[in-house]
Amino acid sequence: MHRRAFLGASTGTLASLTLGVAGASQSEGDTDFGPVGSVEIPEARDAVVQGEFAYVAVDAGFVVVDISEPTTPTVVAERRDIETGTPETFRKVLDLWVSEDRLLVAGPGSYDPQLAHGFALFDVADPTSPTQLTFKSLDTPLSGGYFIHNVYLDDGIAYLTGSAAPSNPLVLFDVTGDQPQEVGRWSLESYDSGYADVSPPSRSLHDVTVHDGIAYIPCWDAGTWIVDVRDPTAPTALASITEYSLDNLTAWSDNEAFVQSVKPPGNAHYTMVNEAGDLLGVGQEAWAVETNGSRAGGPGGIDLYDVSTPSDPQHLARIDAPEGPDQTRRGPFTTAHNFDFAGDVLYTSWYYGGVKVYNVSDPTDPQEIAWWQKSEETSFWTAHGAGETFVATSANVSDILTENPPDVREGLYIFPGLADGEPPEGNATVRDGEEPTTDSNESNSDAGGPGFGLPAAIAGLAGVGYLGGRLSGESGDGEDRI
Repeated sequence: MHRRAFLGASTGTLASLTLGVAGASQSEGDTDFGPVGSVEIPEARDAVVQGEFAYVAVDAGFVVVDISEPTTPTVVAERRDIETGTPETFRKVLDLWVSEDRLLVAGPGSYDPQLAHGFALFDVADPTSPTQLTFKSLDTPLSGGYFIHNVYLDDGIAYLTGSAAPSNPLVLFDVTGDQPQEVGRWSLESYDSGYADVSPPSRSLHDVTVHDGIAYIPCWDAGTWIVDVRDPTAPTALASITEYSLDNLTAWSDNEAFVQSVKPPGNAHYTMVNEAGDLLGVGQEAWAVETNGSRAGGPGGIDLYDVSTPSDPQHLARIDAPEGPDQTRRGPFTTAHNFDFAGDVLYTSWYYGGVKVYNVSDPTDPQEIAWWQKSEETSFWTAHGAGETFVATSANVSDILTENPPDVREGLYIFPGLADGEPPEGNATVRDGEEPTTDSNESNSDAGGPGFGLPAAIAGLAGVGYLGGRLSGESGDGEDRI
């Protein structure tokens, strides 16, 4: 099941600006691989696709883009003023999801006690006129609640990442009635109470993907967990994919866990399964970090697993990140971010490292078939299949990070889909400038933790006291992090 959505057009500000793409493009007769069109979208974050529309999360809601003409994608609707029924505004949206005629938009995606916390549901039976049905208000972390970094919606159940709640749970809501009702939770602590002794940065539940009643949940250094959610009132763990044992994790101090959460290994950030449900990708989001005068770490990659038997995942292959001149959070880093399967093709995004397309017909030996990078213009947040094309959002991460990597253009880019798994004719690798050098010895003051907008210190029994210390700027990380 692809992370795709079917949203509708809406009234409102239709500030669509379709721009030509600087760099390579592909049309009949061309031999270089690259985007065929793009549209500027301020505050673009994640995106999902269904049919002829792409749906892009933006800071205060979502934008709908008509991609039926890939060379001229056009913004046809926006929702940037979602009603909350409270005095607080709804912002910092990073993710959204759709199932049948319901659209789920949740936030904030990072800690901010001044914002409304919760999720909105829209009726999208008529995709040209989405109508807000409700806003479910939730408590803030300081009041025992949580913020919501990522979501999934399937078969009337909304799956929310309960970031900053004491146990950092996956929270399940039944959204089939007039008012959403919480029906279940799952957390590492519910599996083994020993995880309560693990420092919060090591066990951030960052994302969730659901396929045929099986949830795939990346929990950063605590690994990726495969959970049976066919009975949403009683989620049950089936298996885990981990780099570290529980004893390893509990042995780390808070500061050690904080550093480990930045650099690999571990760093389970994002999951996706193919349509058949037998191939799982796990992406690691990681950087280089300097501690005690020495340098360690680097960008994270993507691992592929056979999950034809969900209780017994088997590792198949590793896809490494592109090289880059500065893999700290200050520089144009190239760690893996979100990705999508479409048949035998895997579409991947690598921030300043561009987008890459792989043939995974033999998942034990994935073959790169195309790569496009223009790091002075783009920082790709996601890549998703869209039939004959695929789309990728460029997000200006300098607006989110305190380290301030290079500014880029925010928007949606449309690429040839290469759905047959064959590389384009001619040059399938189009990059800006010379081949980047391997990460060297740049100075680094990184102290960030897991995930975009996911403060490492806000989950688990360390509680609000630890949260307050980290968010006060103690280590220069501020409230917004990768």
